[in-house]
Amino acid sequence: MSREPFGLTGQLIDGQFRVERAIGEGGFSVVYRGMHVGLSEPIAIKCLKLTATLDGESIEVFTRRFRDEGRLLYRLGQGNLDIVRCIMAGTTVAPTGALVPYMVLEWLEGRSLAMDLKSRRDQKLRGRSLEELVAVFDPGAMALDYAHRQGVVHRDVKPANLFMAATQGRVRMKVLDFGLAKILDETIGITQAATVGNFMMCSPRYAAPEQFDPKIGAVGPWTDVYSLALVLLEALRDEKVRKGEGLVGCMEEAVNPNKDITGKGLGMHLPPRIEAALARAVTMDPKARQRTAGELWEEVKAAMRDRVSAQWAAPPVQLVEIPEGGEPSTRSPASLGADTIVDPVFSLPVPTDALGGTMMMADAPPRPSFVTSGSQPPPLPQRMSSQPPPGALAAAMRAGLTPVAPSPSAPISAVVAPRRSRAPLVVTILLLLILGALGAGGFIAWRSWKAHAAWPGSTTP
Repeated sequence: MSREPFGLTGQLIDGQFRVERAIGEGGFSVVYRGMHVGLSEPIAIKCLKLTATLDGESIEVFTRRFRDEGRLLYRLGQGNLDIVRCIMAGTTVAPTGALVPYMVLEWLEGRSLAMDLKSRRDQKLRGRSLEELVAVFDPGAMALDYAHRQGVVHRDVKPANLFMAATQGRVRMKVLDFGLAKILDETIGITQAATVGNFMMCSPRYAAPEQFDPKIGAVGPWTDVYSLALVLLEALRDEKVRKGEGLVGCMEEAVNPNKDITGKGLGMHLPPRIEAALARAVTMDPKARQRTAGELWEEVKAAMRDRVSAQWAAPPVQLVEIPEGGEPSTRSPASLGADTIVDPVFSLPVPTDALGGTMMMADAPPRPSFVTSGSQPPPLPQRMSSQPPPGALAAAMRAGLTPVAPSPSAPISAVVAPRRSRAPLVVTILLLLILGALGAGGFIAWRSWKAHAAWPGSTTP
């Protein structure tokens, strides 16, 4: 940063937190990197800016809100590790003489989603795929849902408050700044005005309609649902959804009843269920939206599971047969005969004396790729079917084969080795039957002769 508004650099706060340098500044606060002297660990120190235009009562409101944020963050961070943890909160007097409420937070390596999106735009990258979107946003969405289930609303969900934290070689989204959150109880209430003094307590580009006009409805978890959906749409296209400039321009877009936000309207081709889930989340009427971030996120993940399951359930099957000494030739499944088993989920090992090789699934749809910078791919979403399609297992058993699940990392091939001729086996069987018949006939003749010789008066040659 080019300037340091409080002159706190180099100061020791509360005898244990040393301020090293300012690293960021927003409308309400300045964030410093510091060091916990007792633990010798890096920390973040967030200091509230109290402007000179605020009167004593407004300063008291701001200070109280800030202390409430510290207690709130401590409680939420204890229950969910994807919400930034608060170590302590207090008040100090800066060298400039200003009263500075401060909060000590865990130090996170990485960058915000806002910085990540800007970097992608600078590189002219296209939007994230749906699979990558689910992998990247899952921790953050579930952290918001945890807060909602605790009766807490964030009220300022935006890319700058979603942090891509690098931990142990992986990137995991964490939610920052619950400073504008409310506890939904009778003493505070969610219908309290969204502004204090001359400041709007949210980012206009991501604010829900009810944050601009309380007549539209009350602020609640559904408000975060709206903002989260705007961020998801932005990540899918690497372009902001709301184009208005400043508070007035954004408000005009948000409260315009004739301006619906849809993936199709934004130039995207999304699966119908995901399109419907996101369109519902950004509708103007708060009562028509999903009630919590978890409800929205479950709709998105369920649509993704069904989408992947549908791809695995009916894949296009193309088999290739390699004749002896020849080039591969394409044949349809029907032309391979009734004794050929095609299983789109399981690989079926075939005895070499029957087919001379192994028949496996052909042209299977690719497994969804989960790509997160610096991270390992997370597992496939739950409730994925691992059962073979109806009839495939029974057909395999009738053929004397044992279905074996393919390795997730193994490539799936589409090769059927040529059949070996059965003529030598048939000739051998026929010869054995003839020899057996001749032997049986000779034995019967000998037994008859012995019986005849045993009768009285019989003669032998």
